[in-house]
Amino acid sequence: MFTPLRFRWLLALLLGVGGLQAAHATHILGGDIAYAPVAVTTAGVPRYHVTVRLFRDANGVDQTAVDLTCNRGGCNAAATDYFTVTVRRKQSPQQLTAIGCSPTTPIRTYYTYLFETDVDLPRGQWTLSIYAENRSADIVNIANSVNTSFYISAFLDNALAAQDNSPQFLTNLLPYLCGNSAQRYSFSTFDADGDSLAYSFVTPQSGVPPVVLCGMDELNFMPGQFQLNTATGSLTAPADPVRQGFYAMAARVSEYRRINGTWQPIGYTTRLQRYQ
Repeated sequence: MFTPLRFRWLLALLLGVGGLQAAHATHILGGDIAYAPVAVTTAGVPRYHVTVRLFRDANGVDQTAVDLTCNRGGCNAAATDYFTVTVRRKQSPQQLTAIGCSPTTPIRTYYTYLFETDVDLPRGQWTLSIYAENRSADIVNIANSVNTSFYISAFLDNALAAQDNSPQFLTNLLPYLCGNSAQRYSFSTFDADGDSLAYSFVTPQSGVPPVVLCGMDELNFMPGQFQLNTATGSLTAPADPVRQGFYAMAARVSEYRRINGTWQPIGYTTRLQRYQ
């Protein structure tokens, strides 16, 4: 297993403990971004199918589109390698899921929404992201959390790997703790290219793009008590009692490929999740 490199772009996993109500909560409970190569429409320019998956509170406001920002190695929003596209939601029936300690009295129900588009990404190091204005209040390990922003991101180095599918998460189930007993949960993914994967926690960032893309505004973040298996992506709760509340963890799946005899990082995907 390879030690993941330190990247500036990240996304927070929000983890709740049963029995608490969230104050000032956003309706977005989480999400992730995936990409896969498709047939080119411009000669010599790689093209990708991008899927944004959002988890939204069933009682929240509906959302029919998201703004996807594509950035290639810079912070100049006026540059040709920095652009934003509006992505419409897929109009198929949306998945409704319930979580809680009792199947008859769920604490949370949420929809899984899919937003899909195709984009041209010339060779380079690309960050794909969406941005939301605020988190919920009272996140245990982020100070003043209600006034901080979050964003969901994925990374692709198609200068190194011209053809690359991002890792795909195997479940859309949000994790939940009942007292101090964790349900079985994993961030495990499938990689269609057979690349080597490493799972890690990193430090959340905040800020309005493109500032956040430049490594600014790192949050006052304290690692949670939860453990992430770097080889499998499984999540483990601590043996000792856990303080009730929401926890933020930046969960990332980095992929490595042997290129010219050397293992190289070629991309990553991350997932944001929040629940109570």
